[in-house]
Amino acid sequence: MKSFGLVKSLAVAAVCAGVLSPAGIVSAGEVAPAVKPVAPVSDITLVSGQLNGRVVDAQGVSLNGAQVVIKQNGQEVARTNSDKNGQFSVNGLKGGVYQVSAGNSEGTYRVWTERTAPPSSKNGIVMVSSPSTVRAQGGSLFNPVNTTAIILGATGTTLGAVALNEANNNDAPKTP
Repeated sequence: MKSFGLVKSLAVAAVCAGVLSPAGIVSAGEVAPAVKPVAPVSDITLVSGQLNGRVVDAQGVSLNGAQVVIKQNGQEVARTNSDKNGQFSVNGLKGGVYQVSAGNSEGTYRVWTERTAPPSSKNGIVMVSSPSTVRAQGGSLFNPVNTTAIILGATGTTLGAVALNEANNNDAPKTP
């Protein structure tokens, strides 16, 4: 009978540990690759035949020397760097759809000549280059919050298993 009580206690402890453990520890599956959302296409007007833009970081500070790559249908058509004010200009483009990247920022733009541009089009591009972040990524397992949660969960599970085992092993007191 005592071995059955111990098995029952261990089973309860295992269930408690599974409930209290962070999902990242107990999951055995592979992490699915992040899916990039499809960005809307923005309308941009060529000003005096130039595509103008600016590259900034997440705080709005201009990035000096950021490499800007312009592609059309997957083929590179121009490459330049931003100046000390984060600004760049590219000559020789015609109306059409272009993919522009600067740092880790990318965008798709429909470029128009001044004569054919719709009224809603803008005169330049602002590219925000910042470290990429993927939603729902918990970071390091060994950060203070996760470590505290793991320690508290393990302690609670152990104390619960010991108490359950003691309760199962104690016979009801006999009355004289």
